[in-house]
Amino acid sequence: MFFCPYCGNTLLIEKATGRSTSTDSVYRWVCKTCPYVCNIKSEMHFDMKLEKKEVDDKDNLANDYDDEEHATLGARNI
Repeated sequence: MFFCPYCGNTLLIEKATGRSTSTDSVYRWVCKTCPYVCNIKSEMHFDMKLEKKEVDDKDNLANDYDDEEHATLGARNI
């Protein structure tokens, strides 16, 4: 996901229109709220290594919510 350098909104990919030659790009980044346009000149891809999250123990979570301190705090905030 890329953002507009002028207004900060999300950039969209659109097919370029008009005359095209082999050196022109076919697609471009476009901001829908301001006039920012940037031609895409090469293939873009990003690899992300995802790490597995540790699984929480459901029994410990249930014990935390049964605690008297949590119950009284919730009642005061209502």
